[in-house]
Amino acid sequence: MTRWILLIVGVVLVSAAIPVLLSLPPSEVNGNGVAFPTGSVGGSKPAGKVYLKGEPTYNFGRHAIHWKGEQKFTIKNVGDAPLKLLPGSKSCMCTVANFENGERDFTVPPGESTEITLTFNTKDAGKFDQRASVQTSDPDQPEIFFSIRGEVFPALVTNPDPPVFDFGSIPNDKPTEGRMALTSYDHTDLKILESIPSNPQQVGLEIKPLSDEEKSHLKYQDGYRLDVRVLPSPELGTFAETITVKTDHPSESELVIQVRGKRTGAIVIFPEVVRAQTTSSRGANLSAVMSVRDQADTTFEVVNQPQGVEVSVSKAEDANTDSKVTRYRLALKIPPGTPAGLISGDVVLKTNHPSVQQVRVPLSATIDAEE
Repeated sequence: MTRWILLIVGVVLVSAAIPVLLSLPPSEVNGNGVAFPTGSVGGSKPAGKVYLKGEPTYNFGRHAIHWKGEQKFTIKNVGDAPLKLLPGSKSCMCTVANFENGERDFTVPPGESTEITLTFNTKDAGKFDQRASVQTSDPDQPEIFFSIRGEVFPALVTNPDPPVFDFGSIPNDKPTEGRMALTSYDHTDLKILESIPSNPQQVGLEIKPLSDEEKSHLKYQDGYRLDVRVLPSPELGTFAETITVKTDHPSESELVIQVRGKRTGAIVIFPEVVRAQTTSSRGANLSAVMSVRDQADTTFEVVNQPQGVEVSVSKAEDANTDSKVTRYRLALKIPPGTPAGLISGDVVLKTNHPSVQQVRVPLSATIDAEE
């Protein structure tokens, strides 16, 4: 009984299959009458096909800042129709995908190749990983991403970095020194041509080759030791100077060293900066106390003052003539009717003190308009 049931089911299946086979085109039925899956009727549409020679990522390695890198990638059309290429996205303005002859788009015939050039201009030190893409007419690869990687280091390497010396408060009658090292990773035979201080009476520089011990400690192949000096000066107050070091490095020939601080001495001023906020109609009467040691009677001459400010100096009423320190009062008057705005500048006083010839007192006042 089971045999008869199976025979009936087999007859039914064969009967159902005959109409399907008859409905298929002759090309999709082989000699044995079995159908195979195929694409759309009429075959697939011709298309350009991308073949990328090599890897789409390139590592430039380590280079100095201001270096320009360039890498070419080759795209071949292995399809049976023209391959169209268009510029795609990019991760930064410094990475550019160029086409041959500078064209904005390009068509690669079947069997032929073209080159895509990526350029990178190094502007900042550190590691970089950028990419740019090309859009294609290949339906299987509509966009190709190219990547460039590497590391950028400064052309002139300093320790400390950046080359800034903030000495804080220092005595005006003694020299103060700071030390730094200078080298170049890509220009190992670096030569220092000259050094130019912004004010030779205030700052100076001594240059000498690094010792073997210093090079070993810093892990420098070669380089220089630069001794920055703040020279004794009869001027008190804040200072900000520069020392320009000229070298023979081909891409970055100058190094600018910042030197700043505040000289203190026999005359101490409180507050160090005179500040005020007032209105145009009120004006302001401001003051600072100057404590002078090592001289009983000191004269002060105003040689500079912010425009519109009246300055005077007098001995403090409670000054003790028997003390080693004499106090003076610095008065600053902003007259009523002064236009609204910011008054900023230094009050400069010339003195007859043997160790302090000049004193600077910064002033910052905000004048508001009337409400």
